[in-house]
Amino acid sequence: MPKFTRDSINANQDYLKSWDEYQLDFLNSKNFCTHEPNKHAILFPIFFDINDGIVKRARITAPQVKTLRKQAGNLVGDDAAWAFDSYQEFFGPIDEQQSATPATPLDFDINSRVYMLFHLPRKNWTFTDHTQFSVDNISKRDFPDAFDVLGTFDDGHGLLVENKNWVPETAPGDHNAPIKSFAAKYNLHVSIHQKQDGQDMVTDIIIDPTNRGNKRP
Repeated sequence: MPKFTRDSINANQDYLKSWDEYQLDFLNSKNFCTHEPNKHAILFPIFFDINDGIVKRARITAPQVKTLRKQAGNLVGDDAAWAFDSYQEFFGPIDEQQSATPATPLDFDINSRVYMLFHLPRKNWTFTDHTQFSVDNISKRDFPDAFDVLGTFDDGHGLLVENKNWVPETAPGDHNAPIKSFAAKYNLHVSIHQKQDGQDMVTDIIIDPTNRGNKRP
């Protein structure tokens, strides 16, 4: 019998149905352990764009992820490499037959530790130099292990973040403390580069893909 069923995890919108199935498969596998949150993580790769004022998103397909992995280079450590390999194994056959369809709004439900891979499609969009990713309701100072920004790649168009999906229930530094999940309110910081009257102009914006669920099964 599976440990978790489709009804026991928060579902995302239709365009992420296949990723929800992937996460469910992972949660019921030997690679997931509720007592060792750092054992393994899975990949959550998302493409962002804005057309006519409407934010679009899509799951990045396996062939695209393979290319982005090469561009990410040494940002992909051993643990992340497992996540990339697992994603390719699961989605490779699926993505040979169909492509993802963009959707909106920007809500994610995550029930396990993930490597979040974000990619911006426009040449004049990059992740902002000083800040690429932030969480409104979790203090990085108080909970330094809640997430890690691993870095940008592809000339600032790609971003890799480890979302650990948990924080200690007691004071930071207590490695024996129980853990709890959190409903993350996180932001993507993006710079739009344009030329006006021959001068380079940069406008910083924040894309808010609010994570509604984010609770451990």
